[in-house]
Amino acid sequence: MKYTTTAISLLLTALPCAAADFFLKNGDKDMRTTRMFNSLISAAILSAGLIGVLIPSASAEVRLPRLLSDNMVLQRDLPIPIWGWAGPNEKVTVRLGKSSASTTAAADGQWSVKLPKLAAGGPYQMTVAGANTLTLSNILIGEVWVCSGQSNMEKPIGPHPGQQPCVNYEKEIAAADYPQIRLMEVPPESSHVPVADVTNAEWLVCTPQNIVVKRGGGHGYSACAYFFGRELHKELKVPIGLIAASVGGIPCEHFTPPSGDRWLGMIHPLTPYGIRGVIWY
Repeated sequence: MKYTTTAISLLLTALPCAAADFFLKNGDKDMRTTRMFNSLISAAILSAGLIGVLIPSASAEVRLPRLLSDNMVLQRDLPIPIWGWAGPNEKVTVRLGKSSASTTAAADGQWSVKLPKLAAGGPYQMTVAGANTLTLSNILIGEVWVCSGQSNMEKPIGPHPGQQPCVNYEKEIAAADYPQIRLMEVPPESSHVPVADVTNAEWLVCTPQNIVVKRGGGHGYSACAYFFGRELHKELKVPIGLIAASVGGIPCEHFTPPSGDRWLGMIHPLTPYGIRGVIWY
């Protein structure tokens, strides 16, 4: 569906001008004249709106959710889902290592592919190509866990208002240097409709500096999630990806599908991602 710039300009200009000319010639003789004038103006406005819908934005670019970014861990031994947004009917090709998959974005711009499963390892680089090309680096393949809950899960290793820090927390923080453990923390978010993407979240390599990064009302990464992931890493000897999504003092019903406001705002955006499982505390 193509329109030239000249045709669009003529269409948007001609209808209101015709309406104004009609009104000046006929005057406000009766209500029928006024209604016809209003109809012509409405037609001009509707035409402008339709053009905005029918013509894809020239600036449409391939875009990924924040879950899919540098430093992420993808679930091993399972098909790998990759998804995002692009221009309507835009061809998108995803490459990871020696694997690739292509698809065409739907009319609303959404697209998704599945790449073949991979064994634990890395680092890998991923490219997502459409009208533009995105490159993601330092990707690992391993075990991915979502860690959700209330204040018990939210509690960091170090000091937190109203809670005691973990035993020997300073030594624990100093020792939190695990390049193959990756941390993501979903900020508290409440919604009454399903949210397509998390806000202000990114994958971080586990370091003493990153384990105390504050987000939302928190005071560092979840101690429960970290110690859980550290034990898995030591036992399995594979990369570990941890996605913390918790809010203290919130009844668990808020986290339950299909209508819990924390489910819709924090957990729903995670559901397409490949994971091994979920822990709740």
